[in-house]
Amino acid sequence: MFESLSTSGLPAGKKINAPYLLRFHGSLVGREFRVLMQTGAIGLRPLVGRGEMSEELWEVWRALGDLGAVAFASSVSAEQEKAYLKRLDAVIQHAYLAMAKFRPSQLINGSKWHQLAHAPDDAQDFSLLSLLSTEKFEKFNAVFRGAAIHTNKLAGSRDVATTLNRQGVMSHLISGGFFKSKGEYRQAGAGVLKFMKSSSLFSKMYGIEGAPKAKPGTCSYPAEKDPLPLPASAIFVAVGLQDHRPLSQLFRRAHNFTASSNDKVTDGEFVHVKAKCTHRASSPCLHQVIAIIKPTSTPLPSPSTIFRETFLITKAFKREKALHPDYKMAVYEPTSKYFTFALS
Repeated sequence: MFESLSTSGLPAGKKINAPYLLRFHGSLVGREFRVLMQTGAIGLRPLVGRGEMSEELWEVWRALGDLGAVAFASSVSAEQEKAYLKRLDAVIQHAYLAMAKFRPSQLINGSKWHQLAHAPDDAQDFSLLSLLSTEKFEKFNAVFRGAAIHTNKLAGSRDVATTLNRQGVMSHLISGGFFKSKGEYRQAGAGVLKFMKSSSLFSKMYGIEGAPKAKPGTCSYPAEKDPLPLPASAIFVAVGLQDHRPLSQLFRRAHNFTASSNDKVTDGEFVHVKAKCTHRASSPCLHQVIAIIKPTSTPLPSPSTIFRETFLITKAFKREKALHPDYKMAVYEPTSKYFTFALS
């Protein structure tokens, strides 16, 4: 069931490796837990219909899915902060209620359930929960081990903590972080910062930055000798193109583009659109990408400027008022409307 689910937008590769998750269920890492939280309610729902899973247990999975979607938010604007914290508290309460119906003793014996109650306060006082994750420190096990080895073994914990603290301070300084000195905030000089940007070895050593990310809106194109087929001409007409020349002379199709979340989006995948449509007053937020199009050097006589820069052709989906009767989730139905959005 899990292997048949779409992995679009999930850090799970081409398909979910269900046998691996089942075999190593006791030693999964955060990335794999996030995949399970987002797909568990959908993948396990058929078991309820067959009587192999109780409705109460499935409700726990659904509550965890809602919690994961809110807790691992990558960004929240200042205007949305209060609404986000209110939503976070609501999904936590839902998770408590679902677990209380399924197994009340888990709420008493599990210390992490208690820590979950403080998540809204932590998010408000420090940062988003996704930035407070301690999982990222697991990749520094070799650093921990090296710090433990190079001590006199008389006060190992203290020596390791002191070493890691010094390394953390050094990482903060050479990455451009500020420090207070004589009443003023200062940072490393331009030469140090330039050296760290040019040295991938030191950057990797201190965990400052990984591989450079593509700029949002960047597209990947196939070789010119192997072009991708363009959508039907009726779709271009539907979005306002008035040109009777062959489409292959006017446009080129891209493999994918980089969204504002740094995700690679390909044709057929769904995106939440925040920008205003170029040829309509308003549009629904959920769209399916039909094609990623770039105009050729051939002049376009169309009065619309959208066809003179790289743009998306999308199909809009409308949210139904009623939730799905079985999955208790929002239902989106396709509309007959096509939209265009500029990428550049």
